[in-house]
Amino acid sequence: MGKFKPIISLSFLLCVFLSCKTSSPTSLKAQSNLLSEQKDIRYFTLDKLNQVYTISEDGELNKYNSTDEKLYSYTNRTLGELTLIDVSNPLKIVLFYEHFQTVILLDNTLSFTGQYDLQELGFNDVHSVGLSNDNNLWIFDGTEVKLKKISENGLVLIRSALLSSYLNEELPHRIVEINNYLVLEFENGILLFDNYGQYIKTRLISSISNIQFLKEQFLYFDGKGLHVQYFDGIQQENIIVKGLNIVEPMQMQYRENYIYVLENGAIKRYAVVFN
Repeated sequence: MGKFKPIISLSFLLCVFLSCKTSSPTSLKAQSNLLSEQKDIRYFTLDKLNQVYTISEDGELNKYNSTDEKLYSYTNRTLGELTLIDVSNPLKIVLFYEHFQTVILLDNTLSFTGQYDLQELGFNDVHSVGLSNDNNLWIFDGTEVKLKKISENGLVLIRSALLSSYLNEELPHRIVEINNYLVLEFENGILLFDNYGQYIKTRLISSISNIQFLKEQFLYFDGKGLHVQYFDGIQQENIIVKGLNIVEPMQMQYRENYIYVLENGAIKRYAVVFN
């Protein structure tokens, strides 16, 4: 299934909870309905416009608007399995095909607009990519064990120091640039950097899934509830969602009073009601 990692995004919910300075967990109630009839989904994500992107088992990318109407599709049968999709900029969607070391760029209609042939650009062992805030590309170069920001012609704009001592031979799953932070996610935690690739700290996190980064916080699901932590490790908020009867979802995402859950190839959408 490639490197797709479970994600949860709680942008609206986070603003609500962090405005409440309570010591006890926040409680929500959820009721579900099936989002669509598609039953072969292996991954999905949402952009900041509440548009839904799904990846089917055979590698087809589909885009739906906020009212669940299918808009566009994209399929590439020549580059193998789609490893990663980044929709942080809905006008510049990033697809990564790791086996062929290729990045495809799409516009908001899922039409082809550009391509990085990483091997031709001199990068032969890239394990993860992510769009930068200035619409260049962050890559994790496994040969040098460094983060690099590159332009579309392969010029290295920024490079980090050697990261082998921080990763302990683990390979990263995702690269996310959010506001003033750059985050490298690996199996047992995250490495936190500034926008220039300067290492700040490591946060170790065990036995979790569905991790997402937002502003100065990260969010995760551990089978009992949702948790919000600041990167500084000092503040934490625990969120209990009643009626969300799942132990280990493949994915969860939150958008405007709905929690989206991927289970058994289909997406359920839970309407969230504040108690």
